[in-house]
Amino acid sequence: NYVRGKEGAGRLVKGLDDAVKKVRNREEWRLEYMTLQMRDQEMMKKGREEGRNLQLWKMIQKKIVKGKSLEQIADELEEREEDIRLLYEQVKEEQFETMNFAVDANTENFTLGE
Repeated sequence: NYVRGKEGAGRLVKGLDDAVKKVRNREEWRLEYMTLQMRDQEMMKKGREEGRNLQLWKMIQKKIVKGKSLEQIADELEEREEDIRLLYEQVKEEQFETMNFAVDANTENFTLGE
């Protein structure tokens, strides 16, 4: 009966029902839940942004290895130059600092450079 929406007759069921109602009405718990939910949503948004930037980083890196300019890369990725300029510069700087390694643009394998 209780599962069908009817009130239970036993003391245990009544006690559980009262406890559930109290929890639902606790303002501080609702506020904490909403705060946690907002934090989780923000973390998911940040994760999506980081994933997108990592994907852009990899694509820019491959295109730089192929000798393409910022203008060509932006055009091919259908991005504005100003939106990818920082990533482009970071990839170029990293490549300069690690000239002993090269990336095979087709397989994403790293090999020791000469």
